[in-house]
Amino acid sequence: MSRKIAEKKSIQVKEYIKKYISSLRGLSVEIREKLKEDFPTAKIVDFKTFLLPFSDELNLFIVVDNIDFETEIKIGFALTGIERKYLKEKNTFCDILYAQKTPKLDVAAIKRDYPFSLKV
Repeated sequence: MSRKIAEKKSIQVKEYIKKYISSLRGLSVEIREKLKEDFPTAKIVDFKTFLLPFSDELNLFIVVDNIDFETEIKIGFALTGIERKYLKEKNTFCDILYAQKTPKLDVAAIKRDYPFSLKV
């Protein structure tokens, strides 16, 4: 009897994780399309996430290249709009962080160490 329960739970967990990853993929596609449409010179260098599959929170960290300071601010507003849209339309909280690629930005460290822990 317990084996059937374990199998059923395993199937439920796999389905939930598939749904979660599909949601992350949809969010990243929406971000990519929004930036391509509104900021055609901007280039997304990398997307990073950390999985929180048993929460409904989606999180992405984006490294963007080929933008100036003004465009960076505008991108922040666009990403905030996407976060609001997901909360309103899909009842899903999104945390979208981004950084402009600069010579001082260590992309390898981001790839290795995201999510970050900050000392305040």
